[in-house]
Amino acid sequence: MGHRIFADVETTGLKAYTSHVVEAAIVVLDEHLEEVDHFQTFSNPGEEALQQASPEALRVNRISPEDLRAAPPAEDAARALQSFLGRYPGPIHAFNNDFDLWFLARSPWFVPSRQWGECVMLAAMKAMKEADALETRWDGGPKWPRLEEAARFFGIPVAESHRALDDARTASRIYAAILRSRKDVDLLDEARSLMDDGY
Repeated sequence: MGHRIFADVETTGLKAYTSHVVEAAIVVLDEHLEEVDHFQTFSNPGEEALQQASPEALRVNRISPEDLRAAPPAEDAARALQSFLGRYPGPIHAFNNDFDLWFLARSPWFVPSRQWGECVMLAAMKAMKEADALETRWDGGPKWPRLEEAARFFGIPVAESHRALDDARTASRIYAAILRSRKDVDLLDEARSLMDDGY
């Protein structure tokens, strides 16, 4: 296994076709699932986008318009992110792949959708469902876990939520815990198979 890449973005709103990235971060894990590098940038989407930004979105991620007016233009931030990603071939993951992919596939970021690997949220949801640790939706089905809920389940401390680097780092640690648990299950299955074969 080579590097695994974890992305997170903060945005001016929830809809990719009307909102813009204002912060992007990457965390890189090596083959031992240890963090070896990271990247973070603010991104100024332009005055019109800032004027149309959701006040609630900026309140949640605690990024002010003044911060963003002093940030690199979106095109420069995107080039820096692409340059960083170019150093680390490997699958890209996010806590919620769909959300981050929607934004990072658009101009000027252009991160190819083929680079994306397993969604951390769905992987965590599977493990939490097996442990009966998920809340129930209004329709009786299991509720998708929030980042903080998944982190608590796997015993991972959450530093600052709703900032790109902190959330990317938390997602990477959740996924590392999931991969380690899968490896433990594989080893246990192998041991059981050897016992069944009479070894």
